Amino acid sequence: MHPLSYPGLPLVDSTRDDAFLAVHPLHDEATDAHTSRGRVPAHWLSSAVIEDRTRWLSRSHDVAFLGVADSHWFHALSLTTSLRDASLRRLVAFETRPEALRHFVRMRSAILASHDRVDFLERFFCVRFGTGARHALRHFRPRRRRYVHGCVTKDDYLELERSLWRGCEFDAEAFARKTGLNAEPLSAGLHIRPTSKRRHDYVATFLCGSREDYTWAPVTAAFGTGFLAGETRFQNLRKRLAETPTYPILLDAPDELDDLLLAHRFQPMWLWMSDWLREGLRDKRVARTREVIAQMGGASSSHGELDIWVHQDRRNASWIDRRVNDWGIHHRPWSSGTESLYRVARQLRGSSGLEVVPKRAWIDEDEGISKLPNTRYCPFDAFASDHYDALHSTIFLHALVGHGVDPETFHAVVDKARKLSPNVVIREHNPRASGGLAPGVGLSLGALTKRHGLPTEVDFAPGHGVRDSHWIAVYR
Repeated sequence: MHPLSYPGLPLVDSTRDDAFLAVHPLHDEATDAHTSRGRVPAHWLSSAVIEDRTRWLSRSHDVAFLGVADSHWFHALSLTTSLRDASLRRLVAFETRPEALRHFVRMRSAILASHDRVDFLERFFCVRFGTGARHALRHFRPRRRRYVHGCVTKDDYLELERSLWRGCEFDAEAFARKTGLNAEPLSAGLHIRPTSKRRHDYVATFLCGSREDYTWAPVTAAFGTGFLAGETRFQNLRKRLAETPTYPILLDAPDELDDLLLAHRFQPMWLWMSDWLREGLRDKRVARTREVIAQMGGASSSHGELDIWVHQDRRNASWIDRRVNDWGIHHRPWSSGTESLYRVARQLRGSSGLEVVPKRAWIDEDEGISKLPNTRYCPFDAFASDHYDALHSTIFLHALVGHGVDPETFHAVVDKARKLSPNVVIREHNPRASGGLAPGVGLSLGALTKRHGLPTEVDFAPGHGVRDSHWIAVYR
């Protein structure tokens, strides 16, 4: 698949970096190319209500979490990781407005810099709580915790919200400096006046979202739910944000979100879509993305299968497919081809991969484009020639011996690949697989290690109904 490259906001402070996306910094001149909508400031908080439907999740290892870069992105991530042992491969936040991405990064930075939930509210709202308000927040326990509170017709938190604002000091200058927004405290919230004529006034609250009690629509930090449901939940989110590579990217063309989904086709995906996919929107991006999710999310072929779980907020009631929706049953087996390529894809590093294949017919069948992300095809004879000397972040040798390359030539190609890349992945037919269609075909792991030493990692991949049809060896 062609290398993934987007404008956005590069983040390099994660403890590990898989360099899956090339993200170019946003510049003022780049922003000028967008419509006026791109310059409208994003809502500082969200009014969405998220139902916790994470009980339908199945696979939770090597997951890519992708989502709309709103303030509820953090709540959605926390919901999906709070009740299970999940290993996240990468985090992707996308938007069509540059300011929304910048606000996402500001919120992420505030979470990482905060010691606890109360400290986060103080940093984010530019307030200082007194002893009474601090005590009330730390002991606040909402009746329903398996959802994220948002703007509703009526709730029961107005009086507590008022007491919190009576018990804090608001720094208007610091707020304006950090956010670029004008705000003044009310008895039960922060009245925000957007600078754009396209935006209406609204009230930001700590935990109350009752429409009947406010002149302007309330948006809320949803304290007591989501990632602010408890200290354990908050610290868990901080840890994941610090350790997982994060990519805030700007979607400029209608098909870019589709490309992003297809690039993750060989790993489980949790997709937070807020209300982007609601029916009735006259947006090519929305219509096309719904189509891709519906078709590939329910497929069972390595050529067109997505292991994707779509999470939306309560504003969206549109049906996509029971195998991908947050209220459907998300549990189905992978095809053997998808699982095999998943085991290869999880070993990829960097954004300049090369897949060396033994047959040019494979390249023709895929119209010259590798199924793997950030990887391009190369025929075996071209790579094995004396003229090939290009460096790559990953080189994948794809079943060479199993498709006719003699062992001595294969070993020479492995040596060459290790000189041209710090990450060499080899997938080969396992001659000792039980029940295989062609016993004895391929190369044994023993023959590989005898010539090249012990691999950094070894795995086995299925095929033709056999769990160990192929072995995968990685040299780093």
